[in-house]
Amino acid sequence: MNYSSETLDRISRSGEAVFAIDSSDRVVLWNKKCEDLLERPAKSVLGKRCDEVIGGRRMEESEIAELVEKGEIGPLDKIL
Repeated sequence: MNYSSETLDRISRSGEAVFAIDSSDRVVLWNKKCEDLLERPAKSVLGKRCDEVIGGRRMEESEIAELVEKGEIGPLDKIL
């Protein structure tokens, strides 16, 4: 899914810690709240692979949908 720079800007100003990755799993957005929470400045993470920055693994859509259904994470379309 591709978002416009305007949409990414709106997401980054949401008041929540937010980051985004591209189709190559590289960090393309890292907002101020993310910097504060994870103590990593944006300039040190932008362009790096997500797993290099925060570890973890890529989740399948079904896993994400299950977390949304349980209310553990919010759906991105509600932010937009």
